[in-house]
Amino acid sequence: MSTLILILKHPLAVIFAIISGLVFGQYFPQLSISLEFLSSVYINLLKVVTLPLMISAVIFSISRLFGDGNAKQLLARFLLVFSIFLPLTIAITLIVGLLFQPGGGSGSENQNSLGLLVEETSSEPIESMKLFGNNIEEATLSFAEILLDIVPSNIFSAMAEGKALSVLIFALFFGSALGSVSATLKGTLTSAVEGVYRTCLMFTSWLIVPLPLALFAAVSSQIGKTGFGPFVVMGDFLWTLLVASLVILLLSVVVLWRRSQQTFLSVIEAIQLPVSVALATRSSVASMPSMIEGLHRLKFSKFEAELLVPLSVSLARIGPTVFYIIATMFISELYGRPIEFGELILVGLACFLAGMASAGASGIVALSMVSIACGFLGLPFEAALILFIAVDVISDVLRTVLLVVGNMAISALVCPKKHQKTEMTINDI
Repeated sequence: MSTLILILKHPLAVIFAIISGLVFGQYFPQLSISLEFLSSVYINLLKVVTLPLMISAVIFSISRLFGDGNAKQLLARFLLVFSIFLPLTIAITLIVGLLFQPGGGSGSENQNSLGLLVEETSSEPIESMKLFGNNIEEATLSFAEILLDIVPSNIFSAMAEGKALSVLIFALFFGSALGSVSATLKGTLTSAVEGVYRTCLMFTSWLIVPLPLALFAAVSSQIGKTGFGPFVVMGDFLWTLLVASLVILLLSVVVLWRRSQQTFLSVIEAIQLPVSVALATRSSVASMPSMIEGLHRLKFSKFEAELLVPLSVSLARIGPTVFYIIATMFISELYGRPIEFGELILVGLACFLAGMASAGASGIVALSMVSIACGFLGLPFEAALILFIAVDVISDVLRTVLLVVGNMAISALVCPKKHQKTEMTINDI
């Protein structure tokens, strides 16, 4: 049994699961589809513990930080890094989008292929979804509506709906208040919260063992349902998204390497498990325990990492922001609506807001946030949404891996090394 567990935990097991899942899904589609429930059960098991984990981690960590008097410094450093890293990410994505043209240049052959894909995958009458028209009226969310949505009025309702950002805001305020009361009053509650946090960590560590099996079921069932056709037709979009993701991932790995002062191989080993969990679950929240452990392996303070990882995952929405930028540029090319240079800043800001609004969302809900950015440019998105759904198994993986590794880099820039003082200036970034 111990040998089997070691095999399943080996990084090569994840690679083997992906490759075998692709082959199995292609040649045994019906059997592959019947295995989908295995990945769904696995993801549900992880999801059931993610919000309790995030709440307990943030409350426990920030209350201890307030007790030590370092909370303000740590949060100030986070805001400094956040204000530099996110605009840099947006700028890189816009440049890649302009260079690679995710819409394939809007050629007639490309438009015909995309139109056929919409017709094949849509359950709606194609006449009601004019892919290359400009007469669709588009609704969007205002900044005030986004703000009202993320500030919780009922924490239990927010937890039930999986609104991670709303839950985080509650945890930050609750943890701050808990850290401000006297040590006598908060002692028992702090111990209880820590107990919940450690229990959640133990639960997630058990779920690492069946990870390759869940990944095999997820990959094979997806290929069994759609085949490789949609990925070929949407090749330009996926290629542009992949290039942008790889550039930012490389930047993030370099940041981890330089900031940790460990070997490059040590950095790769530290991000292996978080990336594997991201591949299997497509959930950044589910990847948080392995992200914290990865930073700890790179000699960063686990105490601060336990606060910074949930904070950065909820606020620094790198992956979704990159996706929404490329998706908006893709739609603008499909409709022949060029984006002027001055509008690029607007697109970046709108996609950042869409990324913030997507916290806790998944599937079609997360994809539909493209409408926030499209609304600023007056672009319709309903028909194009069908295209994004068809290739979401790839784009969602890229979004999640980018969120995981990118936020490990942000946490590394903010988090002090073990036995290191907490002061930081902009020259340290």
